Amino acid sequence: VVNPVSGAGRGLRAARELLGPCLEASGAKHDVTVTREPGEAQTIAASIDIDAYDTLVVVGGDGTMHEALQGLCGRPDADRRAADLAFAVVPTGSGNGFAASIGALDAETAAWGIFRNARRPLDVCSVVQDPWNGADRKFMFLTLTFGFISDLDLDTESLRFLGQARFTLGAVYQMLAGRTTDARVAYVSSGEVSEGEGGGGLGLRFVGGIASSQGGSLKDPPPPWRVLDQEKFQLFVLSNVPCMSMGDRVAPTQDPSSGSLSMVTTGRNGRLKNIAMFDAVEDGTTADCDIISYQDVAAFAVEPLSDRFQFSLDGERIPTRTLYGEIHRGLGRFLTCL
Repeated sequence: VVNPVSGAGRGLRAARELLGPCLEASGAKHDVTVTREPGEAQTIAASIDIDAYDTLVVVGGDGTMHEALQGLCGRPDADRRAADLAFAVVPTGSGNGFAASIGALDAETAAWGIFRNARRPLDVCSVVQDPWNGADRKFMFLTLTFGFISDLDLDTESLRFLGQARFTLGAVYQMLAGRTTDARVAYVSSGEVSEGEGGGGLGLRFVGGIASSQGGSLKDPPPPWRVLDQEKFQLFVLSNVPCMSMGDRVAPTQDPSSGSLSMVTTGRNGRLKNIAMFDAVEDGTTADCDIISYQDVAAFAVEPLSDRFQFSLDGERIPTRTLYGEIHRGLGRFLTCL
């Protein structure tokens, strides 16, 4: 699946000049679809014959991968068949966080990874805002953010042509502005999931419990849920992978097969501490930084409390209202370059 506008046309060039010739030379049976409109990658993944194909190669960025994931995991047979179709990614977007996390640092390395064919389990996270409406469910493979990171991501959409520099400019602005975002956050620690538990299926064991008992408020959730003791945030990232982009390691201990998410947060800080925070995000020391809270979770819920609030799910904007999320260990598969 090729996104022709990804990276100002780099996706189409990578498919035509690198990946296509390699696949032809190898004799591997393959089909190529160049998307013509947003959402087409989702449609392709939703209808693909999993008995005929064992790999879905995404030539594009995290947005194209996010679309394809919605299609595959939204299928009626996803709980049984999603792991039969592995994702591979050739990075030609502006962020490329998933590619950075699995060692596909450029198109050439990604192509090598496809032929290497090293398959690993892919954790996928369900995110719902109406827990009783199955059509409301979205699927996350990368990150959920609000505060600094979602603002610099979503507010720099018009600067996509700058590539990675777009995020640098956004980070500088966020450090200078120093705004906080108010939210109430509840979570289930990854320690609540027993060894071997939580693999397979799309059930919402933890989300079902909190959603049915709280009526939309997270003030006093039932066990094993806990509430963070802060409501003002500058940095808030829930990550399924080490990297949000090619230029950071926001969750250095994370792995897309770990069975948990890393929750990385800060409260209100001054500008100097914000510089230290962004340095830690960039160089992969967030787990050891004394101004950053870092813990692994199996489920989460976020209740927005600010008028100015925006969620970013895998880099895509979603509605601003209470949401719930839960990890599904090993629901999918991916090809790693590591």
